[in-house]
Amino acid sequence: MTGSYANPSLLCDPSVPNLPRFGGALFDLKRATRVIGLSLAQTRLARLIVDGHDLAAASELLGAGVNTLRTQLRRIFDKTGVRSQAALVRTLLSAGLRANRL
Repeated sequence: MTGSYANPSLLCDPSVPNLPRFGGALFDLKRATRVIGLSLAQTRLARLIVDGHDLAAASELLGAGVNTLRTQLRRIFDKTGVRSQAALVRTLLSAGLRANRL
């Protein structure tokens, strides 16, 4: 892996741009996770999930155990009301796009 994900501290660093484009629209994950109420650790994991990483890759990038990340993912599912990673991505993208329009 290369890019900002090589250093997990950059995942939520305010100096790192956090507005990737999805379908031509700006997406702000920080705002989306604030709306949903995720913790910093949950936000970091959610960002990796949105970017297509699985739990094993996220574990390596974040320096956390897979079981720890599974627990965090379950908490994220609880907060968002979803039951799959695909549904989580849809929810976060939707919330990020809505938040960007506010």
